Amino acid sequence: MVQIAVSIFHLAEEELARRIKQVPNADYIHIDVTDGRFVQDAHGGASLFWDETKLEVIAANTAVPLDVHLMIANPDEHVERYARFGPKYISFHLEATDDSGGVIDRIRKYGVSPVVAINPETPITNISHLLGQVGMVLLMGVVPGRGGQGYIPEVTRKIADLKRLIDKMDLAVLIEVDGGIKLNNAYLPVNAGADVLVSGTGIFNHQQYNPQEVIEMMKKSSL
Repeated sequence: MVQIAVSIFHLAEEELARRIKQVPNADYIHIDVTDGRFVQDAHGGASLFWDETKLEVIAANTAVPLDVHLMIANPDEHVERYARFGPKYISFHLEATDDSGGVIDRIRKYGVSPVVAINPETPITNISHLLGQVGMVLLMGVVPGRGGQGYIPEVTRKIADLKRLIDKMDLAVLIEVDGGIKLNNAYLPVNAGADVLVSGTGIFNHQQYNPQEVIEMMKKSSL
């Protein structure tokens, strides 16, 4: 069964506690961090969680593990700020650093599982040498930083290609897909080999079902 990471990228600070309490059945809370440089938020700047102290609201209102997604330049300089909240995963973008191995080592130093993320246009061959060093790969299903986008269909083939590569290398590396995933298309990444789906607006803004119901249905996604 696929796991669901609930994204809270576009929530206002005053909404955090209420929304987090709506998704106790999530497998992870996905924390998107943008710095206004590598990726901008919807307002052209840094996201709410660029100030890591905002995570205190999350930690106080849920026991669901955190999945921190650093969409920032020079991620190695900021790992410690987020690691102190004890997340399960911290992801960084391959495109944001010249020292992926160093970032992975820094994340692991704090007892957190490292994740390498790549944008839609980045080929998976660029991360093949890192697969033995990470717990998960995050494939972006949209251009980072713009919520509510449509899932890019070509990413489905990318998921399948990555799954074959991981199996060929006999590795226990999970595949996470982030962006444009909703109840009506969740089966696409799942059937291609995704292990974790990230969804925000697709969970909170469904017209028919409440967030917990959407999560349960997403977990059972298949053709």
